Amino acid sequence: MKRVFRRVVKLFRQVGVAGRAELQAFARRGKLRRHAVLYESFAGNGVLCNPEAIFREVLRSSDLAELRHVWALNSLSEHSEVQQEFAENPRVRFVRRRSLAYFRALATSKYLVNNATFPAEFSKRSGQIYLNTWHGTPLKRMGYDMPNGALDSANTLRNFVAADFLLSQNSFMTEQMYEKAYKLRGVFRGLVIEEGYPRVDRQFLNEREAAEARSRLADDGIDLGNRTVILFAPTWKGTDFSSPADDAGDLFAQA
Repeated sequence: MKRVFRRVVKLFRQVGVAGRAELQAFARRGKLRRHAVLYESFAGNGVLCNPEAIFREVLRSSDLAELRHVWALNSLSEHSEVQQEFAENPRVRFVRRRSLAYFRALATSKYLVNNATFPAEFSKRSGQIYLNTWHGTPLKRMGYDMPNGALDSANTLRNFVAADFLLSQNSFMTEQMYEKAYKLRGVFRGLVIEEGYPRVDRQFLNEREAAEARSRLADDGIDLGNRTVILFAPTWKGTDFSSPADDAGDLFAQA
């Protein structure tokens, strides 16, 4: 059995998109795991954004204790801290994005949560439930509004059409992004949930949580006293996602 598996791994490393699609199709023959949830954020760039907020809330919900959680990361070695956080939790595991384990989880997890897009090899199977949360209100051109939009947006559109639920922060996002930029009006057969973002909900703390946060800051030498804390978190980091171009001076000036 190990010899066969090694041969499959070797083959997987050699094949391109078409070959990976075949392996994904093979993985789809596996039984659907009705208690499994696969999360992915920014193409595996971390445990982040709306999928993270949903994951942490579901994980601590006693009435959802039967669920098993799988996170897709683009590099397991670069995300050791979050893996260590859940190392003792048998309900949580991590897979490397685009690995055999990843495609197996993608093909057999009943629930799929993503804030961007699954790769081109992905094809949702009957019985799977896909929630696409996206990752922000678009104040820029997207989709078909961009040059070469029809071609460049192909996989994004595939993911949106495949989704059972699309999350929207507000009516502006629903109309300008989903309905117009991606031309989903009259096409999307799922449900647009216009209820705001889970990642924003995480910023609101109750009195106990606020006291704990202040205590942790005090332990680190930051005594807030009765001062109000305002979070300033601009999202523009330049044109290269993997190499942020933030300038501390500019950020202080904006604040």
